[in-house]
Amino acid sequence: MQDITIVNSPQFYQGIANAPFASEVQRKLMRTLKDEEIEIRPDGNLYFPEVKYRRVLIDAFGAGGWALVPVTRTDISNVHVFFFFFGMFLHYREWLVVSMHCFAITGL
Repeated sequence: MQDITIVNSPQFYQGIANAPFASEVQRKLMRTLKDEEIEIRPDGNLYFPEVKYRRVLIDAFGAGGWALVPVTRTDISNVHVFFFFFGMFLHYREWLVVSMHCFAITGL
């Protein structure tokens, strides 16, 4: 597996958080989610599907105006990122959302 080194690079952090997002972008990112946008997983946890949060990011930043940057590796030997659930393995990886050289959010 390829090691994730981009986030540890000094060049990655240049210009991050040097200015707030425009008011319109902030409004789009902070909007209240509708109940029908949230799904409930079989384990009872709430879930905002990838396709839906990508639409929010495209609406706020435009197509190509944001990026998901991996922070952690997905590694089968790393047992804390794998969970056995209803007969299938689910794996998780931490990501950063970056736009206009600014960190926006982190998530799994």
